[in-house]
This record gives sequence, structure tokens and C-alpha cells, in this order.
Amino acid sequence: MLSIRAPDHLGDGVMALPAVAAIGRTHGARVHAPRWGAALYGGLPGVIVARREEAPHAGSHGVLLKPSFGAAWRWRHLPARTGLASHGRGMLLTHALPVVPGEARWRGWARIAEALGAMVDGPPRWPHRPVPGDTAGMLPPEGFVALHVHGNTPLNRWPHARALADRLRSEGRAAWFLAGPGEHDAVAALAGDHPILDHDDLHGLVAHLQRASAVVGHDSGVTHLAAAAGLRTLMLHGPTSPAETGAGEPVRAALSCSPCGRRHCTRFTWRGPRPSCMAQLSVAAVHAALDAPTARGVP
Repeated sequence: MLSIRAPDHLGDGVMALPAVAAIGRTHGARVHAPRWGAALYGGLPGVIVARREEAPHAGSHGVLLKPSFGAAWRWRHLPARTGLASHGRGMLLTHALPVVPGEARWRGWARIAEALGAMVDGPPRWPHRPVPGDTAGMLPPEGFVALHVHGNTPLNRWPHARALADRLRSEGRAAWFLAGPGEHDAVAALAGDHPILDHDDLHGLVAHLQRASAVVGHDSGVTHLAAAAGLRTLMLHGPTSPAETGAGEPVRAALSCSPCGRRHCTRFTWRGPRPSCMAQLSVAAVHAALDAPTARGVP
């Protein structure tokens, strides 16, 4: 059995699914993950989920999916350590794989699994299994549009979500905003009088989202999860790259500086700070993507 250090963020955790599933099937895996790890990885064959703070079994082969120097340093006592040679940690790995510029993040982690002799099936897919109580609480209407736009950084937030929700309501279509643990007040400020779907459980969230016609969100864990669960997903990109971290149907502002990967915009005009790339992604553009015939599978 191999010891896997999962990434810390849910979006990265979803992108690591193909690698974790392949290693679990082939070798068996003990995955050290944040609190969402049990829901995300717990149903995978051959996988046992442990707390991320828990020490790996002495003598096990460590698989470092978390892309940091610190993770490799903390597991340096293991006799074998495999991972991508990023963040200057190549010297701490016994099996260091090269970083490929521009490569999809899930594919980089899939290369790790393949280097260990595990066959990866393809892009991230999450085998959501409904359980009793999944849809407790008020149910959104069938065909609603789910909006997940509260980014963890200012540059990643789409400021026009309420305007889109207002436009959809004028067309007789419901829009609900999504709020994770501790996000309700911040999301309420974005949502205005539109309803909010609070969630603290991944299975329950996806059970609700299965009633949606589409999930619209920035490059985030919830958006990645929805796409991996097979739901129609529009991912809004400003500073992030559709090629590297995209999922579902990408919608992006066509700016020469995007993607930059920054947390804060550093570009200025003669009038002062430049409006963020996400702010320049218009309501009309996102609305058009929602209604695009090809996106709905129409030839």
C-alpha cells in the first residue's frame, strides 16, 4: 500500500482523482487529505482515507501530489518518495518527474500514477453515490442555474453574477447562489434577494446540483466537482488557464494578459488600476454561453 499526500484545495483534489483512483486500484493507497477527503475519495476501490496531519506508515512509498516543498520535506524520512519536481523540491524526491509547462494539472498527477505502474482511465470523474439525507432541506426547482462565484481571491471573483441572476429571473428562470461553510454572509451580499444554497457536504451538494440545468462558477473546487460528477458546467476564467486547470465548458475574457495566475491584478491604465479580467467578462457573454446550442449537445 502506498501513502498519498493529497492536495490541500478541493479543486486540486478533484483534479487528482484519476491518479488516486488508479493507484488505489493497482497498489492500494492510504490517502492523507483534508476533511473533504473522505467524501471525495472514500468510495474508490483500494483507497483508505486518513487525516492529512497523520504521519504516513514508516517504510511506505510516499506519493506527493501536494505540490509544495514543505510536503516533501515532512515526508523526507520515507525510503521512497515520488512526485513532480516543482517548487525546488526535486532533491527531496527519490523519483522526481519533470514538470511539463502548460500541461493540464490532472494530467501531471496522472503521469505520477503511470510512473508507478497504474493505468489512468481519463480526466476526473467522481462516482457520486446518493445516500439518505442527501437532499435534506429546501430543494431548488428543476432546471435552476447554480452560481458559484465567491472566489477566495479578489481577482478570481465574478462581480456580475447578480446581474446574470436578475436577467435569468426576467426570463422566468431561477438562479441560486452556492455558499460553502462560513461563506453565507459574503455570498448573501452578492446574491441580493436571490436564494442561497448552503452546503457543507459534497454528496448533498451534488444531489442538489443534479436538479440544475447548469452550474456557472469560477475556477474553484465546487465547479471542478460539478464537472467531475457529470453535470453541465461553465467555468469562468480570468487569471486561470483553461488548458491547465479548466473543466467543463470554459468561458473567458479575451485579454492579452490572461491567464496570469496572479491573486491580484498589477496592470494599470493612465486612469489608474485596470478593471480585473473577471470584471470584463460580461453578463451577455456568460448568458450566451448558457444558451449556446452546441453546449447543450445540439448539432
